[in-house]
Amino acid sequence: MEQKPLYDMISTSWPGPGGPVPWWTPPKGFPGWYQQPPMLLCPSDGPAQNINGKNTWTGFGSTDYNFCAGDSVLNLQGACNSWASTGSGGQATFDPRGLFGQYIWHGLQDCRDGSSNTLTFSEQTIGATPAEWGTNHGDFYYATWIPSMWSVGNAPPGLALRCLALKGPNGTFTPNPAGPDQWHHDRGDVWCYGEPGICCFNTVLPPNSISCTNAPGEWGQGYFPPDSMHPGGVNAATADGSVRFISETINTGNLAAAEPISGPSPYGVWGALGSKAGQDIVSAGTF
Repeated sequence: MEQKPLYDMISTSWPGPGGPVPWWTPPKGFPGWYQQPPMLLCPSDGPAQNINGKNTWTGFGSTDYNFCAGDSVLNLQGACNSWASTGSGGQATFDPRGLFGQYIWHGLQDCRDGSSNTLTFSEQTIGATPAEWGTNHGDFYYATWIPSMWSVGNAPPGLALRCLALKGPNGTFTPNPAGPDQWHHDRGDVWCYGEPGICCFNTVLPPNSISCTNAPGEWGQGYFPPDSMHPGGVNAATADGSVRFISETINTGNLAAAEPISGPSPYGVWGALGSKAGQDIVSAGTF
């Protein structure tokens, strides 16, 4: 990615290395977070170019790309310090079934299902303009019936189908909620902010369907399928470095099942691609 001047700005800035956390930036205005690395924007997502047209994070650089947490739903993210059970350094460690979690790092040796069968990155549209709010492009639904964001473990059965039932025609939510806290527009809005609602995807609901979270903001956990403006699906990268097109009709298995803790994914080929060590068998030509 290069961008050495931006790297130097971030790596040497207070409270460094790494610069200030993004949610402290206004009104401090740390300039590193207001830069837009061009390779983080997809040409197909036209409104994403408008960094000053966003709802909450006006002026911040954005990202059209997200990280795979596997077929995990609740074991995605935890808060810091006294908000959750903590690991070393006072930070909560969350290790979902995919390659990316919170304060935990994985390498190719952890892709026990095979690097060509384990997803790393995919894409999302950014909730940059009011035209995208209230749709599955750049937005997510605040579902109070998903267990608390402090929950760790498996989501109970039936929640994925309940979320999917809210998908309306042409990417809208049904019913289109009127309450101001029933949807949130933070997908991809801040490239430097690692909350699930901003840069995570999981492999439960199919691509281009609908996102539902248990918080009225970017910090919640829930269902975050990738989405794009490409007809019929999304692009996704696997751990061996290849990029493939994933159809929105990919097999998702039993969406009525509870979130798995171990073993093969109940969510079909899509779930199997997300898990790094679920002992899933993915056959060539199934995605």
